[in-house]
Amino acid sequence: PVTFTTTTTSVCTVTGNTVTGVAAGICTLVADQAGDSNWNAAVQVTQSLSVNTEVMNGWSYKNTLTLQNNTGNNLTAYQVNVTVPYVAGHMNADFSDIRFTDATNHLLSYFVSSYSASSTANVWIKIPFIPVGGSAIYMYYGNTSVGSASNGTDTFDFYDPCNASSSASWTATYQHPVPNAFDASNGYFRLTAIGSGGAWSIVSLQKQLLSPISSGSYVVSFQNRNQMGICSWGDLVIMSSNDNGLSSNGGDMFVQLDVRNYCSGENHNQIRLAGTRNLGSYYTNSIGGSFAQFDLKPMNLNDRSATLYKDGTAVVSVSGGSIAPNLTTITLSNGDNGYGGSDIEDFRNIIIRKYANPEPSVSLGEEQSVP
Repeated sequence: PVTFTTTTTSVCTVTGNTVTGVAAGICTLVADQAGDSNWNAAVQVTQSLSVNTEVMNGWSYKNTLTLQNNTGNNLTAYQVNVTVPYVAGHMNADFSDIRFTDATNHLLSYFVSSYSASSTANVWIKIPFIPVGGSAIYMYYGNTSVGSASNGTDTFDFYDPCNASSSASWTATYQHPVPNAFDASNGYFRLTAIGSGGAWSIVSLQKQLLSPISSGSYVVSFQNRNQMGICSWGDLVIMSSNDNGLSSNGGDMFVQLDVRNYCSGENHNQIRLAGTRNLGSYYTNSIGGSFAQFDLKPMNLNDRSATLYKDGTAVVSVSGGSIAPNLTTITLSNGDNGYGGSDIEDFRNIIIRKYANPEPSVSLGEEQSVP
């Protein structure tokens, strides 16, 4: 006799000759026929098929989210933002039960960037494909037995919260390492550089992007606060494969967060992209206070332009770069020359996501019960 099994038990199950779909996805079936004293075993045969079913068994409610894409272009692997209102009595107060699927009932990656219990949640959802004009996705909720599936790494092109859990994925390097320090125990990365006798002391962290970025338009977001020494600097660099992150001759995306050099009189901030730079003034210098929110919006690698926002206000732009970027690595750096004080740089919540203008909008429909 022929026996049937499946290698995708999370999508389908097999009992005898009956296949049952349990979730949307690709179900792979395997057929085997054993041999005997007269016949050799048959060659194993596999067959894959798409299962389209109500994927969210155990969830009581769903809502249709309508996406409007007015960019004139199809968007792929694009992150959209939606404010999710709390539905009293139907939704977990911490929004841990929300899930999202596309029109074929495939689960979508999402990230809850913030929420107010029993009020609203700010959510980013990664959509595989948004055609010109738009499409629809679905939000499920109403399941008290599950925890949150929020995942920034799966949702964004790059995500790192900069905490103790993520610190192992970064490589730390030091120049004149004592008493330089890197600490991640307080929910953010702290880089401390203390120079000595006019010799630069540097601490830096590096992490590879999931894949190189050489074209397209993006938003790069992060939070920073710092304490500037007398002769010091700190920066975030998305390094290009044709640059070491320290010169102005490569194709990197460079954001200088502080520079104070009483020796040369150079006191300014700057950003640099594709070999050209522009100066600005947007110091935080508030190590005991709040983090400042920085957003490169957009970082356009097609025309090699970028605008940096601090706390929602544009502070400096750059354009006209001549070097084709191929961004591969994020570097956080901090240096101090030792003429007095020290330089401290705190970082958290680094995100790279896709950007289109205008960004797609999302509207919520009416609640429906899940059969």
